[in-house]
Amino acid sequence: MNKCLIFLLLLTGIGHQPVFGQNYNYAPNSLHFPVLQKRGDLSMGIGWGHATNSFDAQAAYSPARHWLVMGNYFNARRRDVRQQTKLGTDFHLGEVAVGLYETYNKGVGSITAGWGAGRIFNNYELNNSAIFHLQRWFVQPGYAYRSDYFQAAVAIRLSRLNYAKGKISYSINANDLEHIQNIEQKNPILLPEIGIQAGIIFKPVYLGLSVATIFRIPIYGIFPG
Repeated sequence: MNKCLIFLLLLTGIGHQPVFGQNYNYAPNSLHFPVLQKRGDLSMGIGWGHATNSFDAQAAYSPARHWLVMGNYFNARRRDVRQQTKLGTDFHLGEVAVGLYETYNKGVGSITAGWGAGRIFNNYELNNSAIFHLQRWFVQPGYAYRSDYFQAAVAIRLSRLNYAKGKISYSINANDLEHIQNIEQKNPILLPEIGIQAGIIFKPVYLGLSVATIFRIPIYGIFPG
């Protein structure tokens, strides 16, 4: 292995306002910006999501020149929600991807395609619940600028969400039920997402802020309330 880049991310998840304690039917993990330059390079990252009180783990490796493999794990798990002692959402998602990258004088451009799967559990009033098994296919082009002490990146992730199966208590309140029915009618859902990142490099560590957000959230009823 020629090189190992380790970076830490402080993540805002889906936006600036926290949603833990609330119900939602999807939340984007942080977009992964693989900063690789040659065969054998490895980058790893961990981060905390402010909006969803979540944990992100990311890794990318270059097995051959211009090629990369990537794995991500998003954990917004809450035991008290699973045990139905508190209202809210418990969500986790794992994914793998392959892609291509090209190095430039001050940055790295990449495009990746991958698949992920996870589970969403919503606990509502009176112990009503909704469980979804989610699959996500995605394509993500992006570019990361990198100097000796600074890094900034932007990427677009085009996601296809498939709520493969679910189990729903139809006695939940009418507003939340309407959002779920809207998702069922539109499933699978094509969802564009954008990620922006910036931070400071303390070799071999990178410390930064990453923002991930979704376009056209109200149309799909992804976030009730």
